[in-house]
Amino acid sequence: MLTQCREYEAVLPVLASNEAAARSGSSRQTRRDFAAALYQSCLRNQSAGSFCARHASWYSVLRAAVQHQAVNKDQWIGAITAAIITCRIECLPGAYRSKLSCHYMIRLVGSIPARSAIAARPGSLKRAAIEAEHRAKRPLHTKRRVDFGCAIPFTTIPPLVEDGFRECDRVMRAGDSRVLEHYHTARQCLAECLGQPTCDVMLMLVLTLASCSVTPTVKPGATEFDVLPKKKHNAQFAAVLVTRMLWSLRPDYFPWREDQGVVLPVPAMTKKIGETSPRGALLQNRECC
Repeated sequence: MLTQCREYEAVLPVLASNEAAARSGSSRQTRRDFAAALYQSCLRNQSAGSFCARHASWYSVLRAAVQHQAVNKDQWIGAITAAIITCRIECLPGAYRSKLSCHYMIRLVGSIPARSAIAARPGSLKRAAIEAEHRAKRPLHTKRRVDFGCAIPFTTIPPLVEDGFRECDRVMRAGDSRVLEHYHTARQCLAECLGQPTCDVMLMLVLTLASCSVTPTVKPGATEFDVLPKKKHNAQFAAVLVTRMLWSLRPDYFPWREDQGVVLPVPAMTKKIGETSPRGALLQNRECC
């Protein structure tokens, strides 16, 4: 099981793609969590099926060492984690029903404390000082930021929103023409609002929410954001959210009654978008993106 990274070259494309990894049953686990699970399995004399093949000998050796050596839990977990790093283990087979399976794969992530810290007593000031020094030497991660794609104040429709309206147009070509006309009306309304402070704030909010790695939503009667289990289409989400916000910003621009022409009125459009759907998702109904 403990194999160096070069022997996993065939699966590296799967690990590099989040979408492909989800289809193949790949998951992530910190090296320390894996080491803790391995330690507990050895300590409790559990079956080795979740960690190695039936005839592997290393597990029984490690189990005997864990059970008979006078070393505390934190030191064992730190030592196992350090060994994983030293062996350059990046991924390993996952377990299904306490047996290794080729259909599951675990990618190990995270960092470990310095080797000098492992030898120090857990909870001591010496260990805390060593770990603080180790953290200070790590490279700082670049903070994530939202790229609006154009300067503020907005003088043109942001590319993400424009792509969303284009996608709505493509989808609705074979659907309800009144829904398509509603999106055309929303885009025209947005173009006329550009340059106004309220429009700038609206677009900043829309682009920020659309850039989230999850789909934000607010359930009926709720007072805070929730997360949908299904990932959104960022561009469509932005176009639909702009449309909904324009109903409040420019209510006179949209029809509100059924007898007001070829554009679907706002109450009917609200239902089409999915406000009354069981999940409350903005983009759950593909008929209107």
